[in-house]
Amino acid sequence: MSSLVSYEPYVDECADVFVERLTELSRAGASVDTGHWFQNYAFDVIGMITYAKRLGFLDRGEDIGDIISALGGHLTYATLARVLGGEKGRGRAFILHFTQQLMAASGTSRPSASANGNDDDGDELAAPAVESFLSKFQSKNVAAPETFTPYHVLTGCAANMVAGSDTTAITLSAILYYLLRNLAQQMLCLQAVIKEALRIHPATGLPIERVVPPGGSTIAGFHFAAGFGLGSRPCIGRHISTLEIGKLVPRILRDFNFTLDGLAAGPTGGWETHNMWFVKPQDFWFTVTTE
Repeated sequence: MSSLVSYEPYVDECADVFVERLTELSRAGASVDTGHWFQNYAFDVIGMITYAKRLGFLDRGEDIGDIISALGGHLTYATLARVLGGEKGRGRAFILHFTQQLMAASGTSRPSASANGNDDDGDELAAPAVESFLSKFQSKNVAAPETFTPYHVLTGCAANMVAGSDTTAITLSAILYYLLRNLAQQMLCLQAVIKEALRIHPATGLPIERVVPPGGSTIAGFHFAAGFGLGSRPCIGRHISTLEIGKLVPRILRDFNFTLDGLAAGPTGGWETHNMWFVKPQDFWFTVTTE
Protein backbone atom coordinates (compact mmCIF):
# COMPACT_ATOMS: atom_id res chain seq x y z
CA MET A 1 0.00 0.00 0.00
CA SER A 2 2.86 2.40 0.76
CA SER A 3 4.19 1.83 -2.76
CA LEU A 4 0.76 2.64 -4.20
CA VAL A 5 0.43 5.84 -2.19
CA SER A 6 3.81 6.97 -3.48
CA TYR A 7 2.29 7.18 -6.97
CA GLU A 8 -0.46 9.55 -5.85
CA PRO A 9 1.41 12.71 -6.99
CA TYR A 10 1.56 11.23 -10.50
CA VAL A 11 -2.20 10.69 -10.48
CA ASP A 12 -2.80 14.19 -9.10
CA GLU A 13 -0.69 15.77 -11.86
CA CYS A 14 -2.64 13.99 -14.58
CA ALA A 15 -5.96 14.80 -12.89
CA ASP A 16 -4.95 18.48 -12.89
CA VAL A 17 -4.32 18.40 -16.64
CA PHE A 18 -7.56 16.47 -17.24
CA VAL A 19 -9.52 19.14 -15.37
CA GLU A 20 -7.80 21.83 -17.46
CA ARG A 21 -8.87 20.10 -20.69
CA LEU A 22 -12.40 19.59 -19.39
CA THR A 23 -12.63 23.27 -18.45
CA GLU A 24 -11.52 24.25 -21.96
CA LEU A 25 -14.11 21.96 -23.52
CA SER A 26 -16.76 23.40 -21.22
CA ARG A 27 -15.96 26.96 -22.26
CA ALA A 28 -16.05 25.96 -25.91
CA GLY A 29 -19.45 24.31 -25.49
CA ALA A 30 -18.07 21.19 -27.13
CA SER A 31 -19.47 17.70 -26.87
CA VAL A 32 -16.92 15.45 -25.17
CA ASP A 33 -15.89 11.99 -26.37
CA THR A 34 -15.93 10.25 -23.01
CA GLY A 35 -13.88 7.17 -23.79
CA HIS A 36 -11.23 9.16 -25.66
CA TRP A 37 -10.54 11.61 -22.84
CA PHE A 38 -10.71 9.06 -20.04
CA GLN A 39 -8.21 6.89 -21.91
CA ASN A 40 -5.95 9.90 -22.44
CA TYR A 41 -6.00 10.40 -18.67
CA ALA A 42 -5.34 6.73 -17.91
CA PHE A 43 -2.52 6.51 -20.45
CA ASP A 44 -0.73 9.54 -19.08
CA VAL A 45 -0.96 8.15 -15.54
CA ILE A 46 0.56 4.89 -16.78
CA GLY A 47 3.28 6.91 -18.52
CA MET A 48 4.08 8.67 -15.26
CA ILE A 49 4.14 5.45 -13.26
CA THR A 50 6.14 3.51 -15.84
CA TYR A 51 8.55 6.17 -17.15
CA ALA A 52 8.16 9.05 -14.67
CA LYS A 53 6.77 11.35 -17.36
CA ARG A 54 3.47 12.03 -19.12
CA LEU A 55 3.26 10.66 -22.64
CA GLY A 56 1.36 13.69 -23.93
CA PHE A 57 -2.12 12.26 -24.44
CA LEU A 58 -3.79 14.90 -22.26
CA ASP A 59 -1.55 17.70 -23.48
CA ARG A 60 -2.31 17.09 -27.15
CA GLY A 61 -5.69 15.40 -26.84
CA GLU A 62 -4.79 12.79 -29.42
CA ASP A 63 -3.60 9.22 -29.84
CA ILE A 64 0.16 9.55 -29.33
CA GLY A 65 2.05 7.28 -31.70
CA ASP A 66 -1.25 5.60 -32.72
CA ILE A 67 -0.79 3.34 -29.70
CA ILE A 68 -4.51 3.32 -28.77
CA SER A 69 -5.35 2.23 -32.30
CA ALA A 70 -2.66 -0.46 -32.15
CA LEU A 71 -4.07 -1.72 -28.87
CA GLY A 72 -7.48 -2.05 -30.50
CA GLY A 73 -5.97 -4.13 -33.28
CA HIS A 74 -4.04 -6.26 -30.81
CA LEU A 75 -7.15 -6.98 -28.75
CA THR A 76 -9.19 -7.76 -31.86
CA TYR A 77 -6.58 -10.30 -32.95
CA ALA A 78 -6.37 -11.73 -29.42
CA THR A 79 -10.14 -12.14 -29.33
CA LEU A 80 -10.47 -13.79 -32.72
CA ALA A 81 -7.41 -16.02 -32.34
CA ARG A 82 -8.20 -16.79 -28.68
CA VAL A 83 -4.55 -16.20 -27.81
CA LEU A 84 -2.58 -13.08 -27.05
CA GLY A 85 -0.09 -12.08 -29.69
CA GLY A 86 1.24 -14.40 -32.36
CA GLU A 87 3.15 -13.99 -35.58
CA LYS A 88 0.09 -12.75 -37.50
CA GLY A 89 -0.84 -10.16 -34.88
CA ARG A 90 1.00 -6.96 -35.75
CA GLY A 91 -0.51 -5.01 -32.84
CA ARG A 92 1.71 -6.67 -30.23
CA ALA A 93 4.86 -5.98 -32.26
CA PHE A 94 3.80 -2.34 -32.64
CA ILE A 95 3.28 -2.02 -28.88
CA LEU A 96 6.69 -3.57 -28.15
CA HIS A 97 8.35 -1.15 -30.59
CA PHE A 98 6.50 1.79 -29.03
CA THR A 99 7.65 0.63 -25.60
CA GLN A 100 11.26 0.34 -26.78
CA GLN A 101 11.14 3.93 -28.02
CA LEU A 102 9.84 5.16 -24.66
CA MET A 103 12.48 3.19 -22.79
CA ALA A 104 15.23 4.62 -25.00
CA ALA A 105 13.93 8.14 -24.46
CA SER A 106 13.87 7.55 -20.71
CA GLY A 107 17.39 6.11 -20.74
CA THR A 108 18.62 4.62 -17.49
CA SER A 109 17.34 7.47 -15.39
CA ARG A 110 17.03 6.98 -11.67
CA PRO A 111 15.26 9.14 -9.08
CA SER A 112 17.29 12.09 -7.93
CA ALA A 113 16.86 11.02 -4.31
CA SER A 114 17.13 7.66 -2.65
CA ALA A 115 14.20 5.83 -1.16
CA ASN A 116 14.96 7.08 2.33
CA GLY A 117 14.54 10.70 1.28
CA ASN A 118 18.21 11.72 1.20
CA ASP A 119 19.93 13.39 -1.73
CA ASP A 120 23.45 12.60 -2.92
CA ASP A 121 24.97 14.91 -0.30
CA GLY A 122 23.15 13.20 2.54
CA ASP A 123 20.79 16.12 3.17
CA GLU A 124 17.29 15.13 4.13
CA LEU A 125 14.57 16.05 1.63
CA ALA A 126 10.94 16.88 2.31
CA ALA A 127 9.62 13.71 0.67
CA PRO A 128 11.07 10.51 -0.79
CA ALA A 129 11.45 10.22 -4.54
CA VAL A 130 9.05 8.07 -6.54
CA GLU A 131 10.70 5.26 -8.45
CA SER A 132 9.18 4.41 -11.82
CA PHE A 133 8.44 0.88 -12.97
CA LEU A 134 11.23 1.18 -15.54
CA SER A 135 13.73 2.12 -12.87
CA LYS A 136 12.61 -0.79 -10.69
CA PHE A 137 12.87 -3.21 -13.60
CA GLN A 138 16.34 -1.94 -14.49
CA SER A 139 17.49 -2.36 -10.89
CA LYS A 140 16.14 -5.91 -10.92
CA ASN A 141 18.04 -6.60 -14.15
CA VAL A 142 21.28 -5.30 -12.65
CA ALA A 143 20.79 -7.39 -9.51
CA ALA A 144 19.86 -10.61 -11.34
CA PRO A 145 20.73 -10.30 -15.05
CA GLU A 146 20.41 -14.01 -15.75
CA THR A 147 16.90 -14.40 -14.35
CA PHE A 148 15.56 -10.92 -15.06
CA THR A 149 16.84 -10.14 -18.53
CA PRO A 150 16.44 -7.00 -20.69
CA TYR A 151 13.56 -8.81 -22.35
CA HIS A 152 11.79 -8.99 -18.99
CA VAL A 153 12.31 -5.24 -18.60
CA LEU A 154 10.76 -4.68 -22.03
CA THR A 155 7.77 -6.97 -21.53
CA GLY A 156 7.11 -5.57 -18.06
CA CYS A 157 6.86 -2.03 -19.43
CA ALA A 158 4.85 -3.24 -22.44
CA ALA A 159 2.38 -4.97 -20.12
CA ASN A 160 1.61 -1.59 -18.57
CA MET A 161 0.99 -0.19 -22.05
CA VAL A 162 -1.39 -3.03 -22.93
CA ALA A 163 -3.40 -3.32 -19.74
CA GLY A 164 -3.06 0.05 -18.08
CA SER A 165 -5.51 2.31 -19.91
CA ASP A 166 -8.47 0.57 -21.55
CA THR A 167 -9.95 -0.99 -18.44
CA THR A 168 -9.62 2.18 -16.35
CA ALA A 169 -11.17 4.31 -19.10
CA ILE A 170 -14.05 1.85 -19.53
CA THR A 171 -14.77 1.81 -15.80
CA LEU A 172 -14.68 5.60 -15.59
CA SER A 173 -17.11 5.75 -18.52
CA ALA A 174 -19.44 3.23 -16.87
CA ILE A 175 -19.43 5.14 -13.59
CA LEU A 176 -20.34 8.40 -15.32
CA TYR A 177 -22.94 6.80 -17.58
CA TYR A 178 -24.87 5.05 -14.82
CA LEU A 179 -24.69 8.05 -12.50
CA LEU A 180 -26.12 10.31 -15.20
CA ARG A 181 -28.79 7.81 -16.24
CA ASN A 182 -29.92 7.64 -12.63
CA LEU A 183 -29.58 11.40 -12.04
CA ALA A 184 -27.18 10.87 -9.17
CA GLN A 185 -24.24 13.21 -9.61
CA GLN A 186 -23.98 13.63 -5.85
CA MET A 187 -22.37 10.53 -4.37
CA LEU A 188 -22.61 9.63 -0.73
CA CYS A 189 -20.65 6.40 -1.04
CA LEU A 190 -17.86 6.62 -3.63
CA GLN A 191 -16.53 3.09 -3.21
CA ALA A 192 -20.04 1.63 -3.44
CA VAL A 193 -20.60 3.48 -6.71
CA ILE A 194 -17.30 2.22 -8.14
CA LYS A 195 -18.03 -1.37 -7.14
CA GLU A 196 -21.57 -1.23 -8.54
CA ALA A 197 -20.30 0.12 -11.87
CA LEU A 198 -17.78 -2.71 -12.00
CA ARG A 199 -20.57 -5.21 -11.26
CA ILE A 200 -22.93 -3.84 -13.91
CA HIS A 201 -20.30 -3.23 -16.56
CA PRO A 202 -17.05 -5.17 -16.00
CA ALA A 203 -14.39 -3.87 -18.37
CA THR A 204 -13.07 -7.32 -19.28
CA GLY A 205 -15.60 -9.23 -21.32
CA LEU A 206 -13.61 -12.21 -22.53
CA PRO A 207 -12.02 -14.22 -19.71
CA ILE A 208 -9.75 -17.08 -20.64
CA GLU A 209 -11.76 -20.22 -20.02
CA ARG A 210 -10.23 -23.00 -17.98
CA VAL A 211 -12.40 -26.07 -18.60
CA VAL A 212 -10.58 -29.30 -17.78
CA PRO A 213 -11.57 -32.07 -20.23
CA PRO A 214 -13.15 -35.37 -19.15
CA GLY A 215 -10.65 -37.58 -17.38
CA GLY A 216 -8.70 -34.62 -16.11
CA SER A 217 -5.43 -33.18 -17.34
CA THR A 218 -1.84 -33.06 -16.13
CA ILE A 219 -0.11 -29.72 -16.68
CA ALA A 220 3.48 -29.04 -15.56
CA GLY A 221 3.35 -32.08 -13.32
CA PHE A 222 0.08 -31.15 -11.62
CA HIS A 223 -3.12 -33.11 -12.16
CA PHE A 224 -6.35 -31.18 -12.63
CA ALA A 225 -9.68 -32.93 -12.24
CA ALA A 226 -12.32 -32.64 -14.95
CA GLY A 227 -14.59 -29.61 -14.75
CA PHE A 228 -14.28 -25.85 -14.46
CA GLY A 229 -12.11 -24.13 -11.86
CA LEU A 230 -11.82 -20.43 -11.19
CA GLY A 231 -8.69 -20.24 -9.09
CA SER A 232 -6.92 -17.02 -8.20
CA ARG A 233 -6.48 -14.64 -11.12
CA PRO A 234 -6.85 -11.05 -9.92
CA CYS A 235 -5.61 -8.10 -11.95
CA ILE A 236 -2.16 -7.19 -10.63
CA GLY A 237 -2.72 -3.52 -11.52
CA ARG A 238 -6.17 -3.17 -9.97
CA HIS A 239 -4.95 -1.02 -7.08
CA ILE A 240 -3.39 1.54 -9.43
CA SER A 241 -6.64 1.70 -11.40
CA THR A 242 -8.62 2.11 -8.19
CA LEU A 243 -6.35 5.00 -7.21
CA GLU A 244 -6.87 6.70 -10.59
CA ILE A 245 -10.65 6.30 -10.38
CA GLY A 246 -10.96 7.24 -6.73
CA LYS A 247 -9.01 10.46 -7.24
CA LEU A 248 -10.71 11.61 -10.44
CA VAL A 249 -14.41 10.79 -10.06
CA PRO A 250 -15.24 12.86 -6.96
CA ARG A 251 -13.18 15.78 -8.26
CA ILE A 252 -14.92 16.10 -11.62
CA LEU A 253 -18.37 15.52 -10.12
CA ARG A 254 -17.65 18.29 -7.62
CA ASP A 255 -16.42 20.81 -10.18
CA PHE A 256 -18.57 20.08 -13.26
CA ASN A 257 -22.13 19.40 -14.33
CA PHE A 258 -22.46 16.61 -16.90
CA THR A 259 -25.26 15.98 -19.39
CA LEU A 260 -25.50 12.92 -21.59
CA ASP A 261 -25.34 13.60 -25.30
CA GLY A 262 -26.06 11.58 -28.43
CA LEU A 263 -27.40 8.04 -28.27
CA ALA A 264 -26.88 7.71 -24.52
CA ALA A 265 -29.23 10.65 -23.93
CA GLY A 266 -32.15 8.95 -25.67
CA PRO A 267 -35.31 7.87 -23.84
CA THR A 268 -34.28 4.20 -23.80
CA GLY A 269 -30.99 5.11 -22.17
CA GLY A 270 -29.03 2.67 -24.25
CA TRP A 271 -25.38 2.88 -25.14
CA GLU A 272 -23.53 0.78 -27.63
CA THR A 273 -20.57 -1.34 -26.58
CA HIS A 274 -18.08 -3.43 -28.52
CA ASN A 275 -16.56 -6.54 -26.97
CA MET A 276 -13.11 -7.30 -28.25
CA TRP A 277 -11.63 -8.66 -25.02
CA PHE A 278 -12.51 -5.34 -23.34
CA VAL A 279 -16.11 -4.12 -23.50
CA LYS A 280 -15.64 -0.58 -24.78
CA PRO A 281 -18.47 1.97 -25.06
CA GLN A 282 -18.92 3.33 -28.57
CA ASP A 283 -19.78 6.96 -29.36
CA PHE A 284 -20.44 7.83 -25.72
CA TRP A 285 -20.56 11.62 -25.46
CA PHE A 286 -21.49 14.23 -22.88
CA THR A 287 -21.58 18.00 -22.51
CA VAL A 288 -20.10 19.67 -19.48
CA THR A 289 -20.49 22.96 -17.65
CA THR A 290 -18.64 24.31 -14.64
CA GLU A 291 -20.34 24.73 -11.29
